[in-house]
Amino acid sequence: MSAFLPGINLPWFITLHAFGLLAVGLNLVLRSPQQPQQPQRQQRRQEQHERRQPPSPLLGIATVALSLAYLGTAYMPMEQNAFLYASVPIRMLLALLAAGRLAMGARGEDWVALVLVAGYDGVGGKFLFYFIFLGLLLLFLLRFVHD
Repeated sequence: MSAFLPGINLPWFITLHAFGLLAVGLNLVLRSPQQPQQPQRQQRRQEQHERRQPPSPLLGIATVALSLAYLGTAYMPMEQNAFLYASVPIRMLLALLAAGRLAMGARGEDWVALVLVAGYDGVGGKFLFYFIFLGLLLLFLLRFVHD
């Protein structure tokens, strides 16, 4: 199995995933806070409907931590990277949780986010599983034929 970048022994799609998570996380952490609202505007908005709060910087810190977990274990060969193997069932579980919440009746922006998580982590987890499984099977067969 080949690496996407020298020194990073991760599949190419996981490398892109890790750097994407890093960019999103840093964006959430470094985003400037909203300007304080005028009291009249605030009252009108509360009367009309509740407005969503912007994502917390803590969400960005957790996202950066996840990307650094992938990148921090990237120095070792893929065959020995336990974090990479452990991320497969975790991603599948996250997809199932998102799909379960969708079945319970999510709406609006929550619905879109949950569909993205269910699809991205579901497909990504399956793809990573097949990539790892087929790669290890190929290595085993090559060693078996070679000996």
